[in-house]
Amino acid sequence: MRNPVQIVQVKALSAGLGNLLLARAAGHPFPSGYVVLMALALCFASYGLSIMLDVYALRYVGAAREAAYFATAPFAGAAAAVPLLGEVPSRQELAAGALMAAGVVILVRAGLAKR
Repeated sequence: MRNPVQIVQVKALSAGLGNLLLARAAGHPFPSGYVVLMALALCFASYGLSIMLDVYALRYVGAAREAAYFATAPFAGAAAAVPLLGEVPSRQELAAGALMAAGVVILVRAGLAKR
């Protein structure tokens, strides 16, 4: 029952510090202020919000359902690649996406039926 924001802060600071130390150990120079600012914005939008929403999902829908929902993230990325990058999904990818969507619908209906 920890605060999700605090969990994200600890995880993000730990990951960021670890990556910074690894980069310095590998001989890479410290990035410019602009690069640091952009990296922080990207981390907040992608990693921070994702983990915070994941912690809330764990709390409200349970670990099994949360894991199933979270596993759909690669399909969201693949769907975004179609208009953004001009990718053309294969038949197998479309079939996998349809099966994943059907699984999510079943999980959502089961969750609603419990209420």
